[in-house]
Amino acid sequence: RQRRQLTLGVCCMASKAKSPPMQAILRRLEICGDFIIVVFEQETILEKPIEEWPIVELLIAFFSTGFPLDKCKQYCKLRNPVCINNVDFQDIFRSRVAVYKKL
Repeated sequence: RQRRQLTLGVCCMASKAKSPPMQAILRRLEICGDFIIVVFEQETILEKPIEEWPIVELLIAFFSTGFPLDKCKQYCKLRNPVCINNVDFQDIFRSRVAVYKKL
């Protein structure tokens, strides 16, 4: 019996998506056979409205310079994917003081 694959969206800038560590992680996830990996194109993230972003069941997003974090948060509210890493907390992770306050 074939098990159902889940769509896993990877939302980050191209430099991060194409980095060797990220490629290694994505290869491992594909090999396990449980996921269909959908890497959001940087052009899509930056230029298209969130309504035109791919629809996925699971999402992992990584903030970096130039990444539209607020737009990603809006996408999560619209599509409600299961977020592997909490998109709302990424603002906090950027500040050591904010992390200490949260703890």
